[in-house]
This record gives sequence, C-alpha cells and structure tokens, in this order.
Amino acid sequence: MSINQSTAKPNQPELPKKERFIRREQVLDRLNIGSTKLKALIKAGNLPGPIHLMGEHQIPGRVSYWLESQIDAYMDAQIKAHHDRVAEIANDGINGWLTQATKSVKGARHV
Repeated sequence: MSINQSTAKPNQPELPKKERFIRREQVLDRLNIGSTKLKALIKAGNLPGPIHLMGEHQIPGRVSYWLESQIDAYMDAQIKAHHDRVAEIANDGINGWLTQATKSVKGARHV
C-alpha cells in the first residue's frame, strides 16, 4: 500500500506519482542498450536528453539524470509500436508481410 493510498480519504483524489531521477547507467540497464545506442536515440529525438543537476560539491554538468517517467514513456511507445506491427501482420497475413519485407530489402540493396 502506498503512502498516498493509506493517507487519502475516500472522497479525495489520489496524488500524482512523484517524479524520480535515474542515472545514465540505470537508463542503459532499463533499456538494455549501450552508450552508442543511447546517444543515437537522443540525437534522433526518440529519447529526451539528460538533465544536468548540480549539488553543492559538484562541478556543473558533471552528473546526468533522466526522469524515470520519460524512460517509461519511451518503453511504452516501443511496446505499442511492436503490438501494432504484430496486429498489422495478423491482418495482412504472413504473405502480405513477406511481400512488403521483400520489397524493402530489394530497395535497400547496393549495386
């Protein structure tokens, strides 16, 4: 039971989930990717860049954090895209999907 649930009265709305900062290594671990892929996702605009925070004894910009909710949103979007692709294959049938995949591979060949 969360703190919000135990202290909330029945007619009061539950408070929103608090944001949490996670470090670069945690982002890499959660997404199961390496540093190069992380940089590519940020550069392509698919993943937000880090937030640089400064403690009282830290050099500015030396510690990078991401909001956990932003990483969760990226993961949810990837799962939804996967489900959409699976549904499309189911609707078109395997032959329709294979035809489309074959066309894209032929177009990508270097001569």
